[in-house]
Amino acid sequence: MTKDSRGKITSASYTVEVNGHHDTVTSEELRTGEAWDRFPEAVGHDDKTVASALAIIVRHQAASKPQTVAAPFWDGDSLVLSDPDLMPPGYGDRTGAELGELFPIAADNPKLALIVGLSFGAPYIEPLQRQPFWCHITGDPRQGKSTGLETAASLWGKPRPRGVILPWNTTTNGLTAALGELSVLPVFLDDLHAAGMTPSQIRKLIFSTVEGNSRLRSTRGGRRKDSAPWYGVLFSTGNDSILGMLPQPEVAARVVEIASPVVSTSQASKWVKSWARSNYGTFRSVPIVTMRAAVDQAEELLRGEIDGGTEETIMENLALGVAGAAILGGAPLAEAALYAAREILAALKAELKEAGVSAGERLLEALRQTLAARPGAFPSRTEYEAALTASDRPMPTVEGFWEEPMVYVITSKLAAIAAAYGLTDTRVGLRDLKQMSPPRLISQATQHRRQIRAAGRRVDVYAVLLETDGENSPENVPPTSDTSDTSVIPGQTAWNPSLVPAQPVTSPVTRPVTPAVPAASSQVNGGVTGPALDSDGRVATGARSGPPAAGVTGSAVTRPRRPLRSVSNSAPEEDAEEWRQFSGLILEQWPEATPEEILAALRTFQTATGGLRHIGTSAIAGQLLFHKLQAQHGSIPELERGGLPGLEEMNVARIFNYVDTGAHVERHGWVMGADVNAQFLAVCRSIELGTGEAEQVAGLRFTDLREAKAHFKHPGYVQLAEDHAIGRAGVLEAGTWIAHPTAAYLAERGHLVVEPVGYVWWEHRRWLQAWGKTVSTARDVLAARPDLPSRMALHAVKLMYAAFLGGYLRSEQFNRGLTKRPDWSDQLLSLARVNMLRALDKCQPSAFATHADMAYFLLDDNQTVKGLTISPQAGKWKVGKIGRTDRPATIIRGGEPIRTTLAEQVAAGSVAGVRDVVSDLDHQHRGVDAA
Repeated sequence: MTKDSRGKITSASYTVEVNGHHDTVTSEELRTGEAWDRFPEAVGHDDKTVASALAIIVRHQAASKPQTVAAPFWDGDSLVLSDPDLMPPGYGDRTGAELGELFPIAADNPKLALIVGLSFGAPYIEPLQRQPFWCHITGDPRQGKSTGLETAASLWGKPRPRGVILPWNTTTNGLTAALGELSVLPVFLDDLHAAGMTPSQIRKLIFSTVEGNSRLRSTRGGRRKDSAPWYGVLFSTGNDSILGMLPQPEVAARVVEIASPVVSTSQASKWVKSWARSNYGTFRSVPIVTMRAAVDQAEELLRGEIDGGTEETIMENLALGVAGAAILGGAPLAEAALYAAREILAALKAELKEAGVSAGERLLEALRQTLAARPGAFPSRTEYEAALTASDRPMPTVEGFWEEPMVYVITSKLAAIAAAYGLTDTRVGLRDLKQMSPPRLISQATQHRRQIRAAGRRVDVYAVLLETDGENSPENVPPTSDTSDTSVIPGQTAWNPSLVPAQPVTSPVTRPVTPAVPAASSQVNGGVTGPALDSDGRVATGARSGPPAAGVTGSAVTRPRRPLRSVSNSAPEEDAEEWRQFSGLILEQWPEATPEEILAALRTFQTATGGLRHIGTSAIAGQLLFHKLQAQHGSIPELERGGLPGLEEMNVARIFNYVDTGAHVERHGWVMGADVNAQFLAVCRSIELGTGEAEQVAGLRFTDLREAKAHFKHPGYVQLAEDHAIGRAGVLEAGTWIAHPTAAYLAERGHLVVEPVGYVWWEHRRWLQAWGKTVSTARDVLAARPDLPSRMALHAVKLMYAAFLGGYLRSEQFNRGLTKRPDWSDQLLSLARVNMLRALDKCQPSAFATHADMAYFLLDDNQTVKGLTISPQAGKWKVGKIGRTDRPATIIRGGEPIRTTLAEQVAAGSVAGVRDVVSDLDHQHRGVDAA
């Protein structure tokens, strides 16, 4: 029989023997007589009366036989599993092993920890009154997808071969039947591509399975027959992304997608897979109240700034995996799963926000990026007309032309440009462009297209105003909020084992555990507008005083927005000095700005940064913000003096510029420079920075990646014992000191050989977390506003984080306070640079040169850089410079102009030469187009 979670019998079947032949038949098959066709010795059943009599006999005999549950169900607080003989192949098979050996590997591989946690939490979907969902592991081949699937499946029985894992080569009816047999247990399907389904069919299947496997059918007699219910997690693998095929919010709420690699090294992957095939059937249930306590804590740690709706559902699904990991392996496994869950949640939140951008804004961004990525497809108007005059043949590769500030898109080409950026209907986008202020689509009142003359011909185009006065593309495109904060909530720094203790996996827990109530987070002082500092740069006594902020609820802080003050012809007397200093920054960029406009920009800056006074230079404003947040947040302790004596005398590699001298410039027509948006700001929220003095450590020798990663998660320095390549042509020489983020990057890419003595801060914090979050929020809010005061305020915010993070942290001349920490600057700079290198490792074609936060690519006409994420979000990329490689350039050397080419500077290996040549080629390109 099959029971639901309340113990109600939902279906029954009977095992019948006829002359030694055994088979299991259903009640419906008995009623209709279909059952007897499967027994060769059964004769005479074609008569309806005989068939009915046989059915009565079977039911009568069954009443005296012991009843066996055929599908798992919840009986109160206990999960009742079927006999392994009655369950699908593999389920219930056991080796008697424990999970202990797996935990250290999973703790070092957060995605694996989350997958295993989701597998453990799957049966609790129904008692927790949650909706079933999918966990799809996606990515390129040989990246650990099957390792994650097999490890998750091993909790329930033998994974392979002929085990728990099924091929995706199945019909919808077959999958529905398989889910019904499992009831509340997870199902594991490998290689989605084998199913041969279209995206619309996959979408339909997702919604069918996550609604409890409900599928109404009818019997031959016309009676209603519901499919057996299922409430669990469907695990899947595939090279293709489901959310990439179906980027709708309602799908994201039902599919937790985990991108490979799941395990960091091939050696670890092989060990985990081998372990899973030899140690399986380890699942032991815990009371529902225990799981509920773990889920509650996981949701509290993940919640952050959730907007509700789809984001809430995604967070709840991920919380189940974190809770399962906590019960399996305690705090270490929970924190690993929590890290992975935050990354996934942050990425999905950003994608959901991007999906909310209007069609016009998306179309405008598509044009910007197409223009930058395929410069040969958009010549200048002068070049376009010259080509038309020289030849009567069509120009199939040309998609339009431009003449600053307008871009003219050939009407027949727009659909393909838009489709590449997910826009299937250009009419809506064109209408939005026309309704913007100022209008971005210049056309007649009754239609979107217009005709212009080029070389004596009429050309149908869409005329788009690409830039407006004062814009700096693509920074003004409405950005997605930077939600990559992987920090825990204030007042709780990690998983709290006292709330949900880990359970032994060798025997079930029979005594319920009452969940503890987390302590309320400390409230935040929101009334400080700028603390007084003593001579050491500390917050002066009494700076923490003030009334609690409005809008504080638990750990989430919502500050009421302060309205802008009315703008007068001159600044108020108490603001005169601040206004004067702020004016100097603004007038450098907007020399024609009026006092009223500057004052409005100052008020906008203050509002966006939570009341920060811009006193002194941009760098000093950044330091004041740091101390202001210290005064507001009780969770940020006072700074102490510390660092690393003698750091300035150490040969520390901080910048990894390179030029590939073997690059063949002459084979390509274009050079493109792309740089990272707010590179330092993108990492300052997650970077671990030392507290106090560094400690010297000896005996360093890293032969195992796990050991290296465990050491490098602490801030510090190591010294290279031999030359190490970094980038395509860069080399770090033996004897060079490198910060730990750089060392971790090198260790990931091969054997790292270091001197035995190094330095480490065992005590560390994310000192810049609150600072980075405040500045990121201000940047995003201001970038989304088109008005002049907001653009001026955004300029001031950019100068502030660039000055404070880029130089003030290590400035001997200007920084006399406790934020003078060159070691902080090194860790920050190192992480930013290696994150850039990690992104470039995925690009095709590869960058042939780098300088600071910019990478340079050689491209052919209409060629794009694959793998480069173009987005205004901090830490992502924007296209900055474009030029023709076959043109000479003028650069300044020794105060004198010299003529040179890109090929000459590449052959010479000159990073500065490549930078200056590309800059001049970009000016030429824009100048020709402007002509």
